[in-house]
Amino acid sequence: MAVKRVALLTLLSVALWATPPAQAQVLGGGKAASDCYLSFEGITETAPGTVACTDGGGCDADGTVNGSCTFAISVCVFGKDPVAGCTPAPVTKLTGAKFLANRPTLPAMAPACGAPNNVVVALRKHGKKPGKKKVMMVATSSGSPKKDPDKFKLVCNPSTGGPVPGDRTFAVSYTPSNPKSSHFFTSYLPGGQPVDSDFAGTLHLTAGTPGTDGVATLTLSQDSTVHFKDIGGGAECVKFLVDGSSLCTGAGAPLPCCTGAGTGSCAAQGKIDCDGGTLVGTTMTQDSMGAGPNGPTTSTFEQGAPGRPGDGYVHVAVVAVTCAGVLGIPGACPGGLPNSADDCNKPGMVDYSKGFMFDLALTTGTVTATVQNPRQGNPATITRTGQPFDCSTFTGTGGPGVLLTPFILSDVSFGGQTFDTANIMQLAD
Repeated sequence: MAVKRVALLTLLSVALWATPPAQAQVLGGGKAASDCYLSFEGITETAPGTVACTDGGGCDADGTVNGSCTFAISVCVFGKDPVAGCTPAPVTKLTGAKFLANRPTLPAMAPACGAPNNVVVALRKHGKKPGKKKVMMVATSSGSPKKDPDKFKLVCNPSTGGPVPGDRTFAVSYTPSNPKSSHFFTSYLPGGQPVDSDFAGTLHLTAGTPGTDGVATLTLSQDSTVHFKDIGGGAECVKFLVDGSSLCTGAGAPLPCCTGAGTGSCAAQGKIDCDGGTLVGTTMTQDSMGAGPNGPTTSTFEQGAPGRPGDGYVHVAVVAVTCAGVLGIPGACPGGLPNSADDCNKPGMVDYSKGFMFDLALTTGTVTATVQNPRQGNPATITRTGQPFDCSTFTGTGGPGVLLTPFILSDVSFGGQTFDTANIMQLAD
């Protein structure tokens, strides 16, 4: 019985040495007798000579759908993991694949690995086609055989997923010193600096089910309000309207936005493209005519270069009310200066019938606002680019995504001057 047990343990030990463990490693081919000199860990071969990953999948080290895959690759030597038919030997030299800069210290007389290398492989054709990168490296040993030449390719495939249909509570955050936070940027200040002193509010977004092209609908599920204070001591209430908004329908509705009266659509319809490629940029222009009567404001949508994976926009009607400050509207705030988004929604606090109406888009893409022939004679234009959503984590709260929308404010009086401004509101979650 003892003899049988020893024989069984011996066979089990041989089997464990001959069979690679379940952890991820790639050998890269070459002669079987030297295939253990060099290996690559942190990745798994999905087909002979190929390591494939899907953008945003579990194998993607960056963890997001962003138009590329990040492969975390560790270079290992001296038989870090057992390989059938190969006896580990000292490795004295590694050549090739210079982008794998983190390597074990040589000469290696025992199993060793370098720190992980984050190798980024971008998708092609605006995120529609797989991206590929070749890995070729040779390990030289003092043993026999002398060399272990390895090669394989990294493949990044487009995401096939999308946002789970449902709601995103986009809670507007504000950090004064962070330019990526929520801000109101203006052409009035050099470099388009922000002019706000506070920012808060909530956008109620809803994503649909992506089609085979990765595109889903993106809408507002209810009126959404943003509040901020300006450098002139005033406060702004900006309301993004849905189709059937109480401000547009019913008895005593103060706004004509849903009646086809030429002030834009209240449908609040848009798109989110999980694979990328959809145009999501928007522009707003106005000819100020100098000191003469202002021309109409014109907005264009689905502009610019093909979008990134997760880029999206919502075309919506907006009403903005300014209370005191730089551009206070007489009689617009009968309830006093609103100090929060909740104040903007209190009955009797703000008279939205006196506000500015805009037909615009909230977008993660590039936004440009331009005033032609401004009163001050100087150029009045501003451009910024937002941040795409992560389709795999769209619903709920938090997560990536920075939305922009343009505003043109004409005949602004401040500091003893009257001028026209091109502006961009930036909203970060």
